[in-house]
Amino acid sequence: MVAEPQFKAAAPPPINLKGRDADIWLGESKIGVLFRWQVKGSREKWEGEAERYALPVGFPGGAVEFRFVLKFHGEPVLELRGSGHLLEPFIADSQTHREKVCMKGTRLEVA
Repeated sequence: MVAEPQFKAAAPPPINLKGRDADIWLGESKIGVLFRWQVKGSREKWEGEAERYALPVGFPGGAVEFRFVLKFHGEPVLELRGSGHLLEPFIADSQTHREKVCMKGTRLEVA
């Protein structure tokens, strides 16, 4: 009796992306913006940070959708959508802040 070969699915390649701006959505509404962002990890588990951000007054945190836009010569060429949340501390007062803000997520896919 000959044993059948066992093949393992190849692990997905790691993600390591940077961009200029990304939107934060809650339901059908854009509620915030990230500037100069970086995302690392995989499609199922990722983390990242942004150098600047703006969030609306009273934003309590929780699950949101991130829309990361990759541009070439200023023109959008690819949008990634990710489910996740911002990690505290962050300031939600509708002002742009120059402090880094971190995020984590469990889904990242091409829109």
